[in-house]
Amino acid sequence: MDLLEACENGNEERVVEILLEAGPTKAPAMLQQVDQAGRSALHAACIGGQLSVVRLLLGRECQVFFPGRSREDTEDLLVPCGPNVKVVMKRKEDAHVPSALLQLPREVVVQAKDLANGIMYLDYYGNAPIQCISCFGCGTEMKHVRDSVEIAAELLRSGCQCNTSKTANNWTPLHWSAFNGHHDLTALLLNPQLCCDEHNNVVSAVQFAVPLVCSEALYPVDVAGRMGLQLRDEMAAWKQSLANETTTFDGFEIDYRDWRLHLDHVLVVKEFVRDYVAQAHHPYQYAQRLAKCVEASSSKMKPRRKRPVLFTEADIVRYGQHLLYWCAGLNMLDEAIVLLNLTFQNDTTTTTSTTTSRLAPLYPIQYEDCKSQSALHFACIMGHTTMVHTLLTRVIALYTSSASLAKTPSSTLPSKVHPVLRGISAKDIPFTALAGWLNHRLETPLYLAGLYNRADVATSLLSILPPTTVQTELHVQNIEGSTLSDMANDAVRTALNLATTALFPHEYVLVFRRKYRLFRKTLQDVLEEESSRAPSLLAASVGSTQQLRRWRDPD
Repeated sequence: MDLLEACENGNEERVVEILLEAGPTKAPAMLQQVDQAGRSALHAACIGGQLSVVRLLLGRECQVFFPGRSREDTEDLLVPCGPNVKVVMKRKEDAHVPSALLQLPREVVVQAKDLANGIMYLDYYGNAPIQCISCFGCGTEMKHVRDSVEIAAELLRSGCQCNTSKTANNWTPLHWSAFNGHHDLTALLLNPQLCCDEHNNVVSAVQFAVPLVCSEALYPVDVAGRMGLQLRDEMAAWKQSLANETTTFDGFEIDYRDWRLHLDHVLVVKEFVRDYVAQAHHPYQYAQRLAKCVEASSSKMKPRRKRPVLFTEADIVRYGQHLLYWCAGLNMLDEAIVLLNLTFQNDTTTTTSTTTSRLAPLYPIQYEDCKSQSALHFACIMGHTTMVHTLLTRVIALYTSSASLAKTPSSTLPSKVHPVLRGISAKDIPFTALAGWLNHRLETPLYLAGLYNRADVATSLLSILPPTTVQTELHVQNIEGSTLSDMANDAVRTALNLATTALFPHEYVLVFRRKYRLFRKTLQDVLEEESSRAPSLLAASVGSTQQLRRWRDPD
């Protein structure tokens, strides 16, 4: 068994044997030896989630069992570790085997300067060891989750960089921890000081993870938010089973439930919000600090790598808008209120960018290619009534405040104002005149509440919106020509004081000639699949035109 295989499988005895027998002359080369993917022994240990092996490779003190050796052979093997190492017999599984609390000599372990170099311990895909543990460390059990945090802490204490990005998709360790819902690891990457002890009380700037690094136009918080939405039904079901004491599960299901509930993407978003609120009061200083982190990481990379993009105050505000967007969609009311109350201080006297003094609920967020909507739209879609009321109240405050109105958010997305609304006075309809009130499909928050059958949200909006705005929005068409009055269900129509479908008892018969049968089939499919008020349909052949004429005119 070679060193890489022993590290990935967690064979501590074999790792100690290989490194001590190689000695100071051969061990450094063995530690830097890589496989076909460019992964070293440290990469292999991180991929396998082997905490004890990682500690051995980094020169930490570790308890090692030697089931394949006698006590005398173990003592002879550990002579290079120093005279203070004592071999004792300890029980492991069903036998007593030699064991020792040891620390490998400095000459046969991974050197901190090489790990902090940022080049020597990168595989062919741009992955540092901490990236491997961020990606694979969650495993399938709670032990794997806990060990992954300890492994990341050991790597950070040894100077490992955490802003290196994968070559293919530019994902950093922070992206992977967000994807996995590993909130403990996310908190550690954002604040490496959490892993400091009496021996390591200072971490370098390169070791603070930068949450503003984008991959395919996605911040790490966007990755966490998407996964949180995807898994929300499963998480809700497991939480319900946990609250229901009568539900019985076997041991495997209980272990999986605990593992799944711990990897909570909502908690990851909370960690991002907590980190942002603590530092973003002064966006200029925050941007400079993050830029230094990326610069420090990239300055040690190969020249072929792209130069880092410096962050500006507008980038800080834009990232905050993404945080608010996901807080609105995931119904994180407390975090949304904290973000809405956050004020930004402009520390520069000369600046070309325009930033907001506060975050704006109508700021358009591009959540997919060519698709954008605001936090208010997102909350209406998800049916979070209290969140909608909170965001709309802030919209009113921003509109009525002259100071806030003078500083509108700068967005890379074009502001949409419906052609029907351009000629309407803002005095008569203040909401529809606001930039960001329409999403990429020319749909308003009230329209989305009706589209997704959110009667409670529609009622909340109607209690705030002026009647003129409501009457206008009933007839405003979206990009497909649909209106709110056409597609709302009975519950929403009742809230809007519109006639419900129960008041239309009439039945209609559409007769098509045979040559139009394809159009009839298309119309039937559209009515059955696309319309939220699809009527009951009965399609049948009535024969020829002559038969139809005889039925219509029997005399």
